[in-house]
Amino acid sequence: YDESGVAVDSYLNKTIAPEIEKAAKAGKRSVFIHVGSEPHYRSIKALQTPLHTSTMMKLTGLGYKVKWDTDGDPYVPRGLLDDYDEGPTYTNVGIHISW
Repeated sequence: YDESGVAVDSYLNKTIAPEIEKAAKAGKRSVFIHVGSEPHYRSIKALQTPLHTSTMMKLTGLGYKVKWDTDGDPYVPRGLLDDYDEGPTYTNVGIHISW
């Protein structure tokens, strides 16, 4: 990530724009860009980088409603289940974009 905006523009054009177009063509009014998963007890801000922050600011400037949030219910990843079908819970984290 650099301050020139090239990385933000590239991330917008290659990752986010196709997802927004696909959701809009399907008649949806929002899309979730998955960034990663975090243990349920940790802050959801742990995965947010300056690239994500700048991208969110640029999307807001373009008129989108944007927030860093979770998606779905907490879950136990397959490889972490114990003998009682329990284990540490994780939450999907990313960018919610709506229009």
